[in-house]
Amino acid sequence: MRRVGQAALTMAVIMSLAIPAAAQEGSVGIVDTSTGEWYLLDRAEETTRFFYGNPGDLPFVGDWDCDGDETPGLYRQSDGFVYLRNSNDQGIANVRFFFGNPGDVPLSGDFDGDGCDTVSIYRPSEARVYLINELGANDGGLGAADFDYVFGNPGDNPFVGDFDNDLVDEVGLHRESTGLVYFRLTHSQGNADSQFIFGDPGDKIVAGDWGIVDGIETPGLFRPANCNIFLRYTNSQGIADRTMVLGVPNGLPVAGDFGTLSGGGAPPRGCFPAPQTGTLLPVGSWWDPIIAAQPAGTTFIVESGVHYGQTANLKHGDALIGQPGAVLDGRNITDWAVAPNRANNVTIRGLEIRNYHPDDQYAPITARTYEAAPAGTGWTVEDCDLHHNGYAGLALSDDSIARNNKIHHNGVIGIEVSWVPEGALVEGNEIYANNTTGADEYYEAGASKFGDTENLIVRGNYVHDNNGPGLWTDTDNVNTLYESNVVVNNSGAGIFHEVSYSATIRNNQVRGNGFRSRGWLWEGGIMVAGSQSVRIHDNVVVDNYNGITLIQQDRGSGTLGTYLLRNISVEGNTVVRSGRTGAAQDVGDPSIFTERNITFENNDYEDVGRFAWADRSLAWPQWLDYGMDATGSFS
Repeated sequence: MRRVGQAALTMAVIMSLAIPAAAQEGSVGIVDTSTGEWYLLDRAEETTRFFYGNPGDLPFVGDWDCDGDETPGLYRQSDGFVYLRNSNDQGIANVRFFFGNPGDVPLSGDFDGDGCDTVSIYRPSEARVYLINELGANDGGLGAADFDYVFGNPGDNPFVGDFDNDLVDEVGLHRESTGLVYFRLTHSQGNADSQFIFGDPGDKIVAGDWGIVDGIETPGLFRPANCNIFLRYTNSQGIADRTMVLGVPNGLPVAGDFGTLSGGGAPPRGCFPAPQTGTLLPVGSWWDPIIAAQPAGTTFIVESGVHYGQTANLKHGDALIGQPGAVLDGRNITDWAVAPNRANNVTIRGLEIRNYHPDDQYAPITARTYEAAPAGTGWTVEDCDLHHNGYAGLALSDDSIARNNKIHHNGVIGIEVSWVPEGALVEGNEIYANNTTGADEYYEAGASKFGDTENLIVRGNYVHDNNGPGLWTDTDNVNTLYESNVVVNNSGAGIFHEVSYSATIRNNQVRGNGFRSRGWLWEGGIMVAGSQSVRIHDNVVVDNYNGITLIQQDRGSGTLGTYLLRNISVEGNTVVRSGRTGAAQDVGDPSIFTERNITFENNDYEDVGRFAWADRSLAWPQWLDYGMDATGSFS
């Protein structure tokens, strides 16, 4: 489209535009600020999904290279750094610089009508706009703004759009407490040229040329409470002309002409509705007789407040749903919040579960016993806060879903999924600060461990600051998919596929992992040990102890044969400042370098250490001599 305005919010968001010559219909997207995951819609409303940036960065878009397509930008309020990318996909910044002061809110748009977008700021404490018509470069600063002016009240949230079709973006403001929208049509101090009410308190604003497509940009709102988008086609008071569901609870909207997108991505998971009806479990009641008296398939509503020492013995098809503020507290003596049994198709949602003390390798929610046979299948655990429990936060089994949970500060490990012949989904969780007891991370500790699974999908999780590995498949896992995860600052390997079989590891961001290393090629950002039929592609691996590493040892055999490195493809990844990349063995078998179909192709390396191959430590020219990364790059 011609160019679309975007929102900028004080603790929230910004949006922006650039200008191709003719008016085109704008599109919208949502950025999950808790994970850095972007969901952009094309005009056919197909979703393109990728990761860019750190959790907490403020997202916006703009046409940084003046090609007519708007692409991601980020502003890091803690240090005033701007990170811009020239394509709508995962990768590192093409342009980075700093402008403004910590706490400023970014504004992006074409403020001088030259067809190129730049990044400016709004300083909420002063209610002042600072505009500049150039981009910085090379980690430098931009210096003083070209001009500045006071507009609005402190605390109002800025957004950008061309509100009068003059091909120059103007600045508007949104008062979240009342829904007041107002803007000026010139870059000068003064009263608003237009103002009206649109939306509810707490909505997040963007602007775009939707509906009529006349070159005049009008407001759109994202409502975090229900993940709805509301678009208005005129700059006037009234109800939305169009409503759509798009988003995540921690989402912020962006809007622009995104050009041709790759598509094929799953849409964001949306917001979970509050429970409406069911059998109430009041604070202070004893649950056993209430649950026992109801038939299988009952929905139980956990009343707001703290419930001490309770264990739910659920039946097939039961649901345990928390009202806002519902807490289960085990007082560090109760084993289970939900008892392990053979009940199938159980749903658990919206609960804070803390201070339970299960046995080793169990969790307060455990859909299995330690042995494989007695397991409940088809469990769904979502939108829960699982923390400060004695061993694990969550333990699931066959055909189960763990989605949109916070899993943190558990004694040994965050989440376990084991004995899964029919698949499981681990999606959209934040898993952090686990292994508070300092347990041996090489046995079982850290963020996660998955064992004896088939068709496991681990997607869109934010896994950070765990004492141990981040995402770890260990022993006889078959057909695993690791996709679109952000794995940051874990003391062990970032993503580790060990003594297992087929796997795809793609489109992940892996940063700062592995610095409690044993040396050699251990603790790679992405690491594969004794496994076969693995494809590792299109990941961003930055600042890890090692880069992408493959290790062969004598590890015996599993369900599908000897644990060997073979049929492994490492392609299209970006590896930055991350130790060594390559393969190594300690079994006196050089065939992994000559006969096992292990390839590195089209990877990009920046400021990396050495490479490992043929029992040697190699520089880049030697790596190329062995036939690796002939179409890759090194800088």
